[in-house]
Amino acid sequence: MMKKYENLLSIIIPTKNRYSTLLPVLDSIVDNLSNDYDYEIIVQDNSDDNEVCLNYLLHKNNSRIKYFYNKESIPIADNTELAITNTNGKYLIFIGDDDFICPDILEIVNILDKRSISCLIYSPGSYWWESVIFKKENYYHKSANLWLPKMPDRLEFIKMNPIFELDKTLSKGAMAYDMLPRFYHGIVLRSELEKLKSKIGRYIVGSCPDIDFAMSLAINIDEYYYVNYPVSIFGASKNSGGGWTALKKHFGDVDKLPFLRPEIRNNWNPLIPRIWSEKTIYPQTTSEVLKGYNVDKKLNLAALHAAMLVYEPFLEPKILKYIIKNCGANPLNYLKFGIEFCKKIAGLIVQTTKYNFKLLPVRVFENVKHTEVITVLKNNFKSIV
Repeated sequence: MMKKYENLLSIIIPTKNRYSTLLPVLDSIVDNLSNDYDYEIIVQDNSDDNEVCLNYLLHKNNSRIKYFYNKESIPIADNTELAITNTNGKYLIFIGDDDFICPDILEIVNILDKRSISCLIYSPGSYWWESVIFKKENYYHKSANLWLPKMPDRLEFIKMNPIFELDKTLSKGAMAYDMLPRFYHGIVLRSELEKLKSKIGRYIVGSCPDIDFAMSLAINIDEYYYVNYPVSIFGASKNSGGGWTALKKHFGDVDKLPFLRPEIRNNWNPLIPRIWSEKTIYPQTTSEVLKGYNVDKKLNLAALHAAMLVYEPFLEPKILKYIIKNCGANPLNYLKFGIEFCKKIAGLIVQTTKYNFKLLPVRVFENVKHTEVITVLKNNFKSIV
């Protein structure tokens, strides 16, 4: 018998010590989403001290916010899994505690339900919170900048092939989501997440929940869809991964990171530099997912090593030994690495050109306060749902 869910949508927000962004995000959701559909917000809190949040919830007094607290410090993957177990929605979306939700999301989920679509991805917006500090600013990268994709004339739901997208991502070193199915900033039918758990005993097998779900869904889902609409907005605040990236400080020693599951540190891929950096996070998690589901597909590590040399040259002394180890004694492997290195150099040139000549496919709104993000979205994206 199919389970009867109380809500059409559950929005899960795992959080830890970031109330300065979490509370405004909660305000933006409950103050802007329609009451025509049942939805819930699951706040899974692992903060050291939750008094500020408890006071907020008491004042807000909104039954749609369901709050769960665990004082014992746990890895982010475990906190995310707890959030899922506390949901009662037919569809789920996973966002961060500095991200935003489009006011039209419930209407879009209703369309998914009517069309029996089990997973949806889309073109999200991006917002740099006022607290973000950039090591080097440009037209796009400034605090309080909001990026939105171009407004479509009508909604288009495009069917995607998960195996094709998985192979394409693996061939590029799995350093980005690309067009993989997603749960983080993607909408997924709850039953699809339960399929993952039924196969491996848990929802998340790897280090980083966002790319873990993308890879796991691509391996296990039959089909999914893309829509040309910003259903949510990636946020980057001072103490988030995006904020660390802005300062060029998104790296660390694997053995000194408390948010990793212990078994991850003990089973780190020996061909991936033992550094937690912007480039290694996703490939390492990808290798864990492939192993967890016993999938015989290869990750292009030459692409990863080349990207690290080009985009993270300050880590070069730690990378070279992995390049030699991966290439071995086969001269052909060094040729393949050289080709990948040239491709990354060309990619950097193209990326720099787009930044310098303002060619990215987004509209940039400057000096947007976090309280104005949804207002700007509403004013520039008339509802077409």
